[in-house]
Amino acid sequence: MLLFIKSFFRFSLWDLTPGVNSEARMIWSAALDDCPMDAATLTLPDGGNSVKAVVALGKNVVVYDLDFRASSAAAPELVAKFELPCPVFTAHMHHSGDMIVCGGEDNLIYRLDVNTGDILESCRGHFGPVHCVRFSPDGHLFASGSEDGTVRLWQTNVGENYGLWKLVEPTTTESSAVQSSPPVVPASV
Repeated sequence: MLLFIKSFFRFSLWDLTPGVNSEARMIWSAALDDCPMDAATLTLPDGGNSVKAVVALGKNVVVYDLDFRASSAAAPELVAKFELPCPVFTAHMHHSGDMIVCGGEDNLIYRLDVNTGDILESCRGHFGPVHCVRFSPDGHLFASGSEDGTVRLWQTNVGENYGLWKLVEPTTTESSAVQSSPPVVPASV
């Protein structure tokens, strides 16, 4: 399957299954309120019966439920719509289906709760608009790419031990050593 953003405020789903069709077949095409900037699909871990499309659309992130298994697939059903404080250029859903990361014109990355619509966190670090965000396959990290020329990695659950990220709590000995006065070194003549 390929989710395709077309000009003129439309996006469409295409079947690219080899062996079934000799050429790509458009399953449906839907009109949008604004020109989409980014779209991504995700099959949720419920046996493949739930496919979501997340679309960055103006100042909104919209989530559609796709059902392409029926013989005459209907247009996608709008499941959720989240309004953000700036134009959004990119969005991606966590593989669990309960969280979305998105970024845009204000240089921030937002983590959204899909169930409540709340902004869980806003991540600062870029010095230009954010044009791409994606979760890692295991969902522990997400990456963001910006117009400032940087790609940054972020932890989905901050403080979690993962790869090179190790949470080290200061011990009593370390904190008292920091507070002690520096050693006296005799001056040489």
